[in-house]
Amino acid sequence: MAKTTITKSDLEFLPLEDTDPIRQRFEAVFADRQEKQGVLVSKRWEQFSEFTRDISETASIFFPNVMYLFFQVSDKVGALSLDSRQLLMNAPSLLEIDGDSIYACNGDMSCGLVLDKFEEDGYWIYEAFVWGDELKAALLG
Repeated sequence: MAKTTITKSDLEFLPLEDTDPIRQRFEAVFADRQEKQGVLVSKRWEQFSEFTRDISETASIFFPNVMYLFFQVSDKVGALSLDSRQLLMNAPSLLEIDGDSIYACNGDMSCGLVLDKFEEDGYWIYEAFVWGDELKAALLG
């Protein structure tokens, strides 16, 4: 069974000079995926428990892969390099800590995700945008 918890020894931050080019590529690829029909899929949840369940199920199906996690302070501390299953299993907690959105991608940009949290009509809404065949299949089941 794959390790799903994140421990202090798992916290490997990329240097800022390595983080910036990956973030720039991510932003360009994400923008490109948004413009192409069917390449980027999204899923929305109104219940945190359902969001957590679906993301956890995605983690159990998705193939292990090194992914780079970006969050609000990545421009100061660098991107966090994590196993995809660790990232997905902990994504709801990471999103709650960040408070807004987190995004992640693998090194060749063949898969990526944006997890968003926002308030709408007095309720918290959780939304995922993903690309990459394996990640889309794992999320959409």
